[in-house]
Amino acid sequence: MRASIRGNLRRALCCLGAWLITAALACGGVSPEPRPATPSPPRAPDAPPATSASEPSSTPVSSAASASGSAVAEASSAAPFAERPRFACAPPDRGFADHAPFVTRGKLKISVPLTRPRSGAYDVVFHFHFSDAARRTIVFAAPEVVIAGLDLGEGSRVYGAALSDPRAFTGMLADVEATLRESTGDPEAQVGRVALSSWSAGFAATTRILKHHAARVDAVFFLDSLYAPYEKDADGELRVGAVYAPALSSVLAFARRAALGEATLFVSTSDAPTTGYASTKEVAAWLLGRLGARLPDGGRLDAPARLDRGEVHVRVHGGNSAAAHCLHLGLAGEAVALWQARARGTDAPRSERVRR
Repeated sequence: MRASIRGNLRRALCCLGAWLITAALACGGVSPEPRPATPSPPRAPDAPPATSASEPSSTPVSSAASASGSAVAEASSAAPFAERPRFACAPPDRGFADHAPFVTRGKLKISVPLTRPRSGAYDVVFHFHFSDAARRTIVFAAPEVVIAGLDLGEGSRVYGAALSDPRAFTGMLADVEATLRESTGDPEAQVGRVALSSWSAGFAATTRILKHHAARVDAVFFLDSLYAPYEKDADGELRVGAVYAPALSSVLAFARRAALGEATLFVSTSDAPTTGYASTKEVAAWLLGRLGARLPDGGRLDAPARLDRGEVHVRVHGGNSAAAHCLHLGLAGEAVALWQARARGTDAPRSERVRR
């Protein structure tokens, strides 16, 4: 069993290593995949609001709340990065491996593995923002995990609004469960452990879910995606460099669980600049400080500085270009493999699988 886990992790890292080379080439102006048109760099996330008072009306994301059955297409627009090279914002696509292709339910895209657990309870990773790109490494790192993707377009506000109602995530869980039962023919199939994964603007969905459903979540992955507002002084001016702690209370509580080995937290950062709110590197440094640790130094684009404390895993990459930001989508496989290694260790019988 442990050999299988190590094998999955090695395959994920090998896949990532191959993509790092193409991402580095992309930073130099070479697109690793042919495209009909030059893609625009992804838009940087909106400045995270200190409160939810100004959020727009929520967008229904479950089939029960939405009349639309199709997933919203992944969107991108100009972003304020230091460089704007040609690039493909995704790892190479090598197919779905041991997963069925995506099906849509409500706003979700769901890919079900071709194997099933004996217990009938499936581990599920929900990924927010550019989910098909994250899928490309997850399927090889964790062939027995359900992938559910939500892509709502530009900026973080749409994600925060869509998940602001606690019932939204409950509906998403129900949609995944219904899809499992239909695709497997097993009326007892159900959602087991849950992981939340986000890239860039998708962080707003993760933080809203943690606020209302933290006890239901077993793992969280912030792929260059952990942002926060700055504090303001008495005159209402931003205190640049001072992270606004109340916006991260649910994340800090989860991080403390992970530090004790009770959950898995994966955080990656880059040097992508932000204006008016804290960058992923600033927030990661703040978070680790609250855990009695410090952000490791010396990370490069293709060789991150690493910190692993308990089940808190941090990867500090260099690079301030749009392509460097996109590189973090390829870390989804590593994050899921780390989660599965811990989860299998605490629940060994679940590793017995049967082909369906």
